[in-house]
Amino acid sequence: MLYVDWPGVDDPWIGVNVDLVALQCFVCQVFHISMDQCGPPVVIGLQPEKQAGYARVYSLQIPPRNIIARLVAPAKPLFKTESEVAAMDFVRHHISLPVPVLYIYCSEATWDPIQLSQKKTLARDLVDVYDQLYRLKEDGCGGIYYGANPTMYDLASFSRSPRWALLSPESLRLLRSHCHHPIKDGYELGPIHDILLINYQLMVPTPSQTMPVFSSKEYVKLIAFNGLPPTRSYFDIPIREKCVELFQHIQTLYPKSPLFGEQSDASSFRFSHGNLREGNILIDPQSGEITGVIDWEAAAFRPSWATVLGVGWFEEDSQ
Repeated sequence: MLYVDWPGVDDPWIGVNVDLVALQCFVCQVFHISMDQCGPPVVIGLQPEKQAGYARVYSLQIPPRNIIARLVAPAKPLFKTESEVAAMDFVRHHISLPVPVLYIYCSEATWDPIQLSQKKTLARDLVDVYDQLYRLKEDGCGGIYYGANPTMYDLASFSRSPRWALLSPESLRLLRSHCHHPIKDGYELGPIHDILLINYQLMVPTPSQTMPVFSSKEYVKLIAFNGLPPTRSYFDIPIREKCVELFQHIQTLYPKSPLFGEQSDASSFRFSHGNLREGNILIDPQSGEITGVIDWEAAAFRPSWATVLGVGWFEEDSQ
């Protein structure tokens, strides 16, 4: 949750993502009921994206009661919320206005329900996630795809998710022309989808501009120039060339490094999620165990150093 509390900000909800499933789970915990006994949160008034102000209001049906949940943007959360709750209690106890009864509230913008023991479990599981992914290695940097040969799908050892409909001849042609570096178990390396390439504001490079590469130096060029051939503007290219030169200097400074040295590519490239952040890791709120990892669109084989930090140092040219 991003703390937004400075003059000139029109939308106090910038950077805040409301998890309605988590809200429903929280209400169920407060009232000691199961999820099937509680209706989903229904927005009251305008849709959230059209609401102005600091609060968003939702209704949840717990027969025979109707519970109202009010979520407040994290601007001056402590004093604003504490004052509001005290004012409601004060009015309800001294005069007869119909002020709602509060079942529970929280004035901490960074409230964390996970206890230390649960965090230890989460940390252990997270290390295991990185460890298991790191064990997968190949001889090139690229995204992973099913082999385009349909006969391999009949192999008993080959398991794949069901596709809704058969690919068109054009789609099959595109896959075959861009994914032709075989790896283990019937998969192939193909175009890379690093987050920076997907989120680039000016142009998303075509698959032919993000084909697999087979050295760390070429991988850095691919990200720095936003594809090969580059999609960077003429004036932006010199800045990106400095990024490539920086990596080459690092290799010179650490020639025997297992991560950056000239021989590091000989130890092959490792598989990584590509966007392993808190929003993509699902955990059990009771135990702290990781129950799922989502958003695998940027998963690929990369240089060892990129499996942890990624290419965040390309996000700001001035760096």
